[in-house]
Amino acid sequence: MHAASDQLAGLLSDAARGALEDHLAGCDSCSCLMDQLRSTVAVLGSRPEVQVPDSLRAMVADTEGERAEALTAQLPHLYALANALAANAADDLVQETLTSALADPIPTRPDRASPRP
Repeated sequence: MHAASDQLAGLLSDAARGALEDHLAGCDSCSCLMDQLRSTVAVLGSRPEVQVPDSLRAMVADTEGERAEALTAQLPHLYALANALAANAADDLVQETLTSALADPIPTRPDRASPRP
């Protein structure tokens, strides 16, 4: 799942993206999940932009590099999805997701050689 979301956010290296695409070509279950994720992102992208709380934007503001740019770009979509799932818990859901994403380095680690969406 992590590799799939990183792929959608444009965070995967060429090697990791290739490995993910190879896996998706042979795994109907993961391929279906990836299609669903793409559809969800497209639907959320077509909705009016939500106001992301400053506290969530601040979590990403001190981060540098491509990951910060990608997270900043995806933050409105992530927040819109969290609001659609549980409006009263959206801030907490996004905060947990950002905390995890910022703590985990870009997936070029050896344990990510065989990405699983």
